[in-house]
This record gives sequence, structure tokens and C-alpha cells, in this order.
Amino acid sequence: MVFFRLYQSIADFLRKEARSDSYSAGILESLEIARQCIETAFSLNPEAPSEVDLIQVFGGLNKNRTKLPEASEEAKQMAENLKAQGNQCMKEEQFQEAVACYTKAIEMAPSTAVYYCNRAAAYSRMSRHQDTVKDCERALEIDPDYSKAYGRMGLAYSSMDNHARAVECYQKALELDPTNENCRQNLQIAKNRLQSSSTTNPDILSALANVFGNFNPNSGVADEASILRHPLMQNLAHRFISNPNMQNL
Repeated sequence: MVFFRLYQSIADFLRKEARSDSYSAGILESLEIARQCIETAFSLNPEAPSEVDLIQVFGGLNKNRTKLPEASEEAKQMAENLKAQGNQCMKEEQFQEAVACYTKAIEMAPSTAVYYCNRAAAYSRMSRHQDTVKDCERALEIDPDYSKAYGRMGLAYSSMDNHARAVECYQKALELDPTNENCRQNLQIAKNRLQSSSTTNPDILSALANVFGNFNPNSGVADEASILRHPLMQNLAHRFISNPNMQNL
């Protein structure tokens, strides 16, 4: 039963995403096809409300993190010195050395968001975009209103050709800092690239192709056992039922 609640929640999530104005027409069409496939495969009622909001469930994960200890004044000063060294390394384009300095600063004062964001900048210059995103996310866990972290995360997503996520990040950065013209320009670039991107979303369609094969949503025929065994669905189901936020449902 929990699996069908999961599928209903996924379909509801896709329905909401398909109403977003942050995606191109091709992506919106792909989202709608994905929703129809799931609803048809599992005989879901399109009008039935979802019992669980996946965004709230997975968005609440960060709230369960252990609060970081406050650094001593001596540790804070040492961390600031390490940050200054890292900044100098960035000016000299010694990015690996900068990462090392910021990492030591984080070890000394792990609850300071700027050290993660600075290290993210160094990772960005090294084209380590996944690491950039992770450090920006960590900075935002500490300081949710850190606009620079959203801006740098937007650059990372743009570099990975995930323009939809880049648009979201830049928009959030501008909400927090409306005067940031550089971010505004980057937002427009990301929107243009999103609009001119292919009319298909490789991530969505590839995953759906693997799950549903040549399934025709109008045929009403699907191999549900194969769908349930697919790693994509099993991974989603495992994350859903093992999430501590689900225990009170």
C-alpha cells in the first residue's frame, strides 16, 4: 500500500512541476507524459489528492541535521587567518591550495557559512561542479538567506547544463539580493539557454524509457512487476519509506 501512496505522491509532484514557468515547453510536455505513464501504469486516480508532499518530506531532511558546535574565539581567529590565506591563493589562481585553506578553516569553525561558499568558489574554478553544489547547499543549511551561495550554485548548475535548476538558484539569489546585477544577467542567460535547449529532457525521458520501455500510456497495459523491480522505482520507494519524516504519516 505504501508503494501506491508513493506513486500517487510522485504523480502529484510531476503535476505541480508541469505548471511551473521555469521549464521549456519540451520539458513541460515530458513532465506531463511522465505523470500520465505513472497514473496509467498503477491505475491511479488523477483527481485524488496526494497524502504526502514530497517537497516537504525531502525538504525537511536538513532539519534533522545535528547542530554544529560553536567554535572558540581562538579557533574563529585561526579560521579567519586560513580564509585570508585561501583568498590570497584564489587571487594567485592556486585553487587546490585555496581548497586546502578553506577546508582547514571549516575544521576550525564548521558553523561558518562563508568558508563553505569560498571553497565552493575554488571548486568552481577547478570545474568540480558537483562539489560546488554540495558546499553551497551546506552553506545554505547554516545560513538560508545567503544569496551568494545561491548565485554560485546557479553557476555550477549552468556549467552542468542544468539550466532549470540554475534559473531557480538565480531567482532565489535575486529575491535575497535584488541589487545583484551580475546575478540578474546570469539569470537571463540561463533562461535563454533553457528556452533554446532541446525539446526533450534527457534525464526524465531516459529514466522513463528504462522504467516503462515502449509502454503506451493510452494502451492501459504495463508490466507492473518489471516497473516495481526497476532500480529507479526501488530507490524512490526505499528513500520514501526509510525517511524519518514518513513515520508519522
